[in-house]
Amino acid sequence: MAVAVFSPLSAQIQTPLAPVSTNSGRVAGQVLPSGVKSWLGIRYAKPPTGDLRWAPPQPIRWNGIWNADRYGAECIQPLRAHTINQYFGEIATSEDCLYLNVWAAPKSTTASKLPVLVFLHGGGTTVGAGSMLHYNGENFAKRGAVMVTINYRLRQLGWMAHPELTKEQGGHSGNYTLQDMAAALQWVKDNIAVFGGDPAKVAVMGESWGSTAVFELLMSPRAKGLFSAAVLDSTCPAPAAPVHLFCGMRQAQLADAENTGQALQAALGAADLSAMRAMPADQILAQPPRGTQTIDGWFIPRSFQETLRTGQFNDVPILWTSNSEDVDWNRNPFANIRTMAEYNAAAEKSYGGKATNFLALYPVKSDAEAFPVARRVVIDMALQQDHRTCAAVFRRVGSKSNYFFALFEHREPISAGVTYGVDDYSGMTAANVDLVRTGAAHNFDTSWWFGAYDAFNTLGRKREITAEDRAMSSAMSDILIAFARSGNPSTATVKLPAWSPGNEHRVVIDHAIKVEKLPIVAMDWLAANPAPGHGPSCVTQN
Repeated sequence: MAVAVFSPLSAQIQTPLAPVSTNSGRVAGQVLPSGVKSWLGIRYAKPPTGDLRWAPPQPIRWNGIWNADRYGAECIQPLRAHTINQYFGEIATSEDCLYLNVWAAPKSTTASKLPVLVFLHGGGTTVGAGSMLHYNGENFAKRGAVMVTINYRLRQLGWMAHPELTKEQGGHSGNYTLQDMAAALQWVKDNIAVFGGDPAKVAVMGESWGSTAVFELLMSPRAKGLFSAAVLDSTCPAPAAPVHLFCGMRQAQLADAENTGQALQAALGAADLSAMRAMPADQILAQPPRGTQTIDGWFIPRSFQETLRTGQFNDVPILWTSNSEDVDWNRNPFANIRTMAEYNAAAEKSYGGKATNFLALYPVKSDAEAFPVARRVVIDMALQQDHRTCAAVFRRVGSKSNYFFALFEHREPISAGVTYGVDDYSGMTAANVDLVRTGAAHNFDTSWWFGAYDAFNTLGRKREITAEDRAMSSAMSDILIAFARSGNPSTATVKLPAWSPGNEHRVVIDHAIKVEKLPIVAMDWLAANPAPGHGPSCVTQN
């Protein structure tokens, strides 16, 4: 019997699917009107509650049939303000939150061996969930693939190390957020074939902090063999990179992380670990966030600098992508330029006696040229530069894999009267610049990669989506699917060469998708002459 349920794409009637058998148990899904098959809210590990709070994710098994017809609760977190543009209605939050969601192409079978994309949401490990509607995988899967989104533990519940935990867990503690991700990837590897996917063709993609997590998975022996390609969207925290996003990212030594855990215990007034596990989760999250990635000797056995230096990373093809007006926009000395006089003044202030060299590489001859040229400067010295640095670091330490770059420049089709404020992005407050209508700000690309753009019109008209927008989104999905399938993002219409020093290209994404050569002479000069306050790396060296 068909049942009516809510869908981010439209009010839909869904048809039940016959159960499939996984290592955890039998799972029943549904067929959407588009023909896409979906399984929402599948547990991939036991609930991390009670004695499993601050414990590695544990395999789960059930008897009977798991009815995967709705999203599971998102991991407990502060609720979003109803005024922000990424508010799509309330989703239940809980510590019982280790769920994943699967969408598969309409004609998929257990023999299909379709490419798989596993997406790790951003949110600074403070907010977010795989069930957020602008990560919906229906349109993506319709292009001929399988898509998976996951939840993972957040804030103190995902990071806390503690001496009692270290004793309990065999000499290590912390990093439960990353362990959740690895457990979900292991579940996908073990089970994705029954959903039509190929376990040998799994690309893991992260955006914002999710991208930082992908980097950590590349560095961890516990993630070895769990994915065949990686997409890092809007960050790459490699040594020597400017690291404009999460510039204060740290990997704590275990003893320091344990001290942080004990400080949380003291702030909570708890006698011991048992008392902390008995406390309501919201009481713990009411404390300021404490904890970060920990060099625990197990999941993260050494600093990522040492991991790279010794070549002990997971060597897979990588696609790096970022947005034209990404997170570093407000920090850049060239971001607010409007006139040639302002541009020349910024060059003089930033480079002093070398301003002539800079102006020869990025010349401006009129007020009309000032803003677009300054915008290219911002793009070239920021995350796109980080990606080049990361690729060079990986290659220098012995990587044999291919690397590719992308730049998303599409201007979001914001409806008249809709604005973004500091509740959406605190960095989008640059004077005299409407970042929303200028171009592509941080996180604007994700819904287009997945074809989930209709989510923004769930609770009112916020986007004026055109046929050109939809065609662009389909082409973007095809790029990811090709990358998951072969480790190369080239499609029938987009031919992107692999990166090599001196032969550097990127695919630039807008209504007209094009491949262009990077201005490597200019970018090399920018890298060698960082503007004050905009580099170099501020990653803590361990």
